[in-house]
Amino acid sequence: MTPPTALRLEDLTVGYGAGPVLSGVDLAIDAGTVCALLGINGSGKTTTIRAILGRVRPTSGRVLLGAGGIGLVPQEIALFPRLTVTENLSVFARLAGVPRKEVSRRVAEVIETTGLAPRRRQLVAALSGGWQRRANVAAAILHRPALLILDEPTAGIDRDARAVLHDLIRRMAADGIGVLLTTHDFAEAEALATHLAILAGGHVAVQGAVPDLISARFGASLLLTLTPTARLDERQARGLREIGFTGMPDAPALLIADESAGLEAVARARDHGVTPRRIAMERPGIAALYARAVAA
Repeated sequence: MTPPTALRLEDLTVGYGAGPVLSGVDLAIDAGTVCALLGINGSGKTTTIRAILGRVRPTSGRVLLGAGGIGLVPQEIALFPRLTVTENLSVFARLAGVPRKEVSRRVAEVIETTGLAPRRRQLVAALSGGWQRRANVAAAILHRPALLILDEPTAGIDRDARAVLHDLIRRMAADGIGVLLTTHDFAEAEALATHLAILAGGHVAVQGAVPDLISARFGASLLLTLTPTARLDERQARGLREIGFTGMPDAPALLIADESAGLEAVARARDHGVTPRRIAMERPGIAALYARAVAA
């Protein structure tokens, strides 16, 4: 059975002044999936989210949402700092249209779902960043949205809080919510995303299930990454480019057929005066897909 669609953008075009920011964007997010929306600054990520939320009017195209609408978790904490967690959730439940007689039950449900029970009576202002982020998610799912938009959800929190939020996001998807995640953190995208959409030049350059995209783009190739002992000078960077490396000077990387080809490439790099501190040969991931999409 095909899962219901949480979001569909059809030929979406949005312009400000001189020209379009988005041009013919098509994007689909199914229930139960996590789609990472990636792109360089100015690629149209914020405009895409604003169009989905109805905050900008498209020049053409359509935004179609699944039953239940949208829950938004913005990058900044969007809660009342002088109210407790429970008080905040009660207010947001009413703002989200939860019937008055169901507010208490729904607030109790999301507190249980998000693990907020130990902090439910505390003022939001007294919570750590991780607990505030968790409360932000709880406020966004009170009305059982079809689509949950998460804008840099783990910015500024520690590793343990990040792990808790990642687990929570996976459980939201497992419960059938479609998740649209914007992040600059490739490790976060790798950990969470089942699907990927990369914006470049105002359109979706890459879109699909992550394993399918990697297989189609890279086949059985491995990605060789060198970490030099010192920053590359221009002569060394030029030598690596001649071998076929990209990502100079910070993260030289090369697609290779197998480990033998990788060892040969390392030897040639040494011939150009590059001494690796670390050598990694692994399957390409989202970072490699992104690098090639934005360079195209």
